[in-house]
Amino acid sequence: MQMRKGIGKLALLAICVFTLIAGSISATDYVTNRTDITVTSGTVDFNHSESNLYSPAGGAGTNITGNITLPCNIANLTTMNFTIWNNESSAILVNLSVNGVKLIDNASINAGSTLTKTLSDYTTASGDTSLSWIAWSFNASDSDGEYINITIVADNATLLTSWINSQVSIAEKDESTPTIKTEMVSSFFAVKDRIRVTNNLDFTIRNVTLNLTYPSHAISRPYRNITFTSITNGTTSTKYVGYQKRGPYVKDIEETVSGNTHTVEVRVYSYELLLNCVDWIIDPTDEDYSEYFDTVNFDTLEIEKEGSDVDWENDGGNIVMEDLSLSNGYTDFTFTWTVAPAPPAPPAQPTTAEVEVDYTPYILIAIVIIVAIAVVVYAKRK
Repeated sequence: MQMRKGIGKLALLAICVFTLIAGSISATDYVTNRTDITVTSGTVDFNHSESNLYSPAGGAGTNITGNITLPCNIANLTTMNFTIWNNESSAILVNLSVNGVKLIDNASINAGSTLTKTLSDYTTASGDTSLSWIAWSFNASDSDGEYINITIVADNATLLTSWINSQVSIAEKDESTPTIKTEMVSSFFAVKDRIRVTNNLDFTIRNVTLNLTYPSHAISRPYRNITFTSITNGTTSTKYVGYQKRGPYVKDIEETVSGNTHTVEVRVYSYELLLNCVDWIIDPTDEDYSEYFDTVNFDTLEIEKEGSDVDWENDGGNIVMEDLSLSNGYTDFTFTWTVAPAPPAPPAQPTTAEVEVDYTPYILIAIVIIVAIAVVVYAKRK
């Protein structure tokens, strides 16, 4: 920190590593306006099968359709199978299209037999593997005895950024109070980030691994990624990551005095937006503040932040401010107080010069008088 009158004191930095936990914590404690953990990539596993009976309202030859939404693109699937089963007593003709690509065109399937089309068949037919959905259409020459069975499998598939952005939410709460300190290295606070994943798909997803990116001012980074073992469709799963961040600190202080008015301007730096959560305690006797607040008058002290009044308390001679808000970057505070004028100096007293007196003549006169008296007394005795 650079201060015009030389504030400088290093403090020990204690770094605690918090345990990753899962559980239920009140959502009212969490905010979403912080510079917190972000998730930009991840992987997922799933194994989903569904069976669809061909029984269209329009009768044989009428299409039935379906759409399966994926958290990844088709290229990341290890399996995509479409199996047609003819449960009729005679051969049937069938048609199948996937994402507009004709995979089966009026093919015959004998009674009791099956016909399967795979991901390889889709790719060979120039199917678009960058898509994140499977839209299929099927019809047969007979109805009520035909099934289309679909199986999709993913193993360590890359999650789409769009899916992460829509289904992963992160919020943060403080585990300790951000407090303005006089040195960068002595200002830090603990936070807990809540990471929630919602499964909006039609099937269970497993081993959902999210890669974590911490804010640049994080001091501790306990986990590179977190994994959700299983998330059932239509549900939300939550995990928590605790870590430490650098907190706000005093960047610069300047004091000016005009007559009886003292003004101290303090510039505070914060690495992120902090709303209604920052405390600040100024001890005027502390070596970092005493040079500027040694004459503080609590009876006349006023504090402003960027031109707006700040509430404060006198707590045993300390200036205490609570629940402050700080912008990302610099925030300026102004402390103003007046002191009583110095009493006038007492008027100068006139001085009298000392005069040296010569007592010799007086002594001689006294001696003469004493001798004369002695002579007189002696003469009378004769």
